[in-house]
Amino acid sequence: MAELCISCRASTENRRRYDWVSREMQYLDIAQIVIEDIVARQLEPTAFICRPCWQRTERTHQRLIREAEQQADQDRDLSEVPNSRPISMILPGLLRAPNTANSCIFLHCTNESRHRVPENIIFCMVCRYSYFVPESARVCNEHVEQNLWHLFPVQDNSSEEFTASQIMTIVSMLQRHITEEILDFEQYENIAPVEFHTWTGLTQDQFTKLLDSLPSLRT
Repeated sequence: MAELCISCRASTENRRRYDWVSREMQYLDIAQIVIEDIVARQLEPTAFICRPCWQRTERTHQRLIREAEQQADQDRDLSEVPNSRPISMILPGLLRAPNTANSCIFLHCTNESRHRVPENIIFCMVCRYSYFVPESARVCNEHVEQNLWHLFPVQDNSSEEFTASQIMTIVSMLQRHITEEILDFEQYENIAPVEFHTWTGLTQDQFTKLLDSLPSLRT
């Protein structure tokens, strides 16, 4: 038994071999692999380990080290990758519409037409109803013409969560409208029909007729 390799159990009498106790003391990390193996196989330890088995165990040890280093690198890379989900926060008293790029933002609407909501209308919604419409949201032709924006705050699909990007959009929009004219009624024919109707409740033709019937409004 004493002449057998502790690992492969082959005779070491005519083979290159190492004293097991000496190897275990000098290279404990490598020897631990052999110890775990013979314990798993319920084998009795012997006095020697043959050179091929020791070299194979060294290669196994190096492979385990590389795998551990690769796993550590992967874990570090994952920890450095920012969360793909935007950080959001609750803004009390302010709601927003859902990001409905593929459907109308009005709940249960199945109309196929979809348009971007003009910024002046978004500004109006924020000021009047504390309600924000994201850039990705879309609205159909019918709801644009009906001018039912006041229904947004009571819709079940509204959210109180805002991303940092959405908050910055609101701030930038408010800053622009503070320094710029919202609507120029001196040249109201240049105002987009949807925006004109939202702010006045009239079409441009109706507004023109109103001005014609009340000349004093032009002075």
